[in-house]
Amino acid sequence: MAEAGSEPRTEQAAAEVAASAANAPFDLAALQARFPDVAYEQPGADGWPVLRVPLKDWRELIAHLRDAEGFNILLDVAAVDWLQRAEGRFDLLAHLRRLPTTAQIRCMTIVDGAQSAPSLTPLFESADWGEREVYDLMGIRFDGHPDLRRILLPDDWEGFPLRRDYPVEGPRVLDPASKYAH
Repeated sequence: MAEAGSEPRTEQAAAEVAASAANAPFDLAALQARFPDVAYEQPGADGWPVLRVPLKDWRELIAHLRDAEGFNILLDVAAVDWLQRAEGRFDLLAHLRRLPTTAQIRCMTIVDGAQSAPSLTPLFESADWGEREVYDLMGIRFDGHPDLRRILLPDDWEGFPLRRDYPVEGPRVLDPASKYAH
């Protein structure tokens, strides 16, 4: 039984999210009216509020944040591999900032290993290299990217070294004369 004066954990968590949403650096009500499937999460230890976005709304939501909310800088595009997760293998992240203020936000979407994500390069030129890095190291493809090719590894490299199922010892090399042989 709960202690007197304490709320059940789910009600308390919902209250914390609502309180942090009131301080969100954008109009959350307008955003959720336009994108009803977007979920807001309170800022974590790093202070960045998080929007969980369905993949179908990825580029449109980022465009809305740029045009209607003034998030004019795309700082980074990154990905996290959740190999065993059932609802989709990768979290794709975009970190945005509104200058000259310090308002910032992290947008996340889930990408299955077989899916591709819409490129953000039509919205932000800075997405070019970040998306190429995510493609090179994680294998996520970006539809509409102007030059999607490896950026850190040689063109003939096999596999994606930041995936959790990539061999820790590196690529398996059968030919001892290969330039990748140890």
